[in-house]
Amino acid sequence: MNETQRQQTAPAAWIPARPDASVADDFLALADRVVVEVAILLAARTVGGAAACDLQIYDSGTGGLRIARHKGFTPESLDYFAAVDPSVPSACGTALVTRHCVLIDDVAASPIFRGRPTLDVMLAVGSRAVHSYPLHDSGGTLLGMLSLHYPIAEPHAAQEQLAWAAGLALAEVLPRGVPRPDAVSAGRR
Repeated sequence: MNETQRQQTAPAAWIPARPDASVADDFLALADRVVVEVAILLAARTVGGAAACDLQIYDSGTGGLRIARHKGFTPESLDYFAAVDPSVPSACGTALVTRHCVLIDDVAASPIFRGRPTLDVMLAVGSRAVHSYPLHDSGGTLLGMLSLHYPIAEPHAAQEQLAWAAGLALAEVLPRGVPRPDAVSAGRR
C-alpha cells in the first residue's frame, strides 16, 4: 500500500466520536459568515470546476442581489454586476425571477445576453458559459445566488447538490428573522 492509500484508509482523529455529529455541523458551528462565503467560492471552483464565480446575497428590501464574494472578475465587471435586479439581462437575474437554476452553455448564443450590454461584459471577463443557482434555506426562502463561470462555451456538469449545500450553509450564518417577501411563495415552488 502506498502513502496516499494509507492516508485515505487511516481513521481521521479529528472526526468527532459522537455518532450523531457530522463534520459539516461542527464546521458550521465554528464558522462565521466570511468563512462560509469563502468556502462556498472554494467549492464552486474546485467541485464545480468554475474558472470564476460569484456569491450574491438576496436583498429583500430591493428585491435584487448584491455581490458578497467573488473570485476571478475584473473591477469593471464587478461594478456592472454589483447590484442585479430582475430587469438586468443576466443568468442570475433570470434565476432571480424564476427561482430556478439557469444553465447557459454558450453565452454568445443565449437570448438572455444577445444584443445586450451584458454580453460584452461577460465576454470581456472570459465567461463563455455560466450557471446561476438560487440558494435557499431548508424552508425554501431565497438567500442568494451562486454563479459559476466557465471559459469554454460547452455544456458543464450541473451543480445542484453544491448549490443545495451552499444554501444550507449560508442559512446558518445570515441574520435570522429578517422578513423576506418571497418566504411564503418560495416554499410552494
